[in-house]
Amino acid sequence: MNRMLALTEDEKPFETLKVMLKDKIEIKTMSDPLVFLEVFLSLHCQIVVLDIDVLKDKTGSMINIIQLMNKDIPLIVILSKDMMPVCLSVFSKGISTYLIKPISPENLKALIESTIKATH
Repeated sequence: MNRMLALTEDEKPFETLKVMLKDKIEIKTMSDPLVFLEVFLSLHCQIVVLDIDVLKDKTGSMINIIQLMNKDIPLIVILSKDMMPVCLSVFSKGISTYLIKPISPENLKALIESTIKATH
């Protein structure tokens, strides 16, 4: 089974997504960046979702750390419109795609499924 890790403060769409994709992907969410890194280092996952609103100007550093551990992992970022400058500054680091908040479980599901399909 595929595994996705998400660093976000808004777990609601991910809780719905867990139900929608229960047979396809295991989803783990956390809001603390250090806990996220600890889990990322201890588990093999196929997709990472980062909330730029949580990381702010530390987004680039988090992406660098993730890519040092697994340069091929798809990275999806979610953000509010006012964080678009940060998104643009890290886009060249290999972000697969992004979603602007508010995000719906349906949009997230379609994005995750297409990411899984593209990587397999």
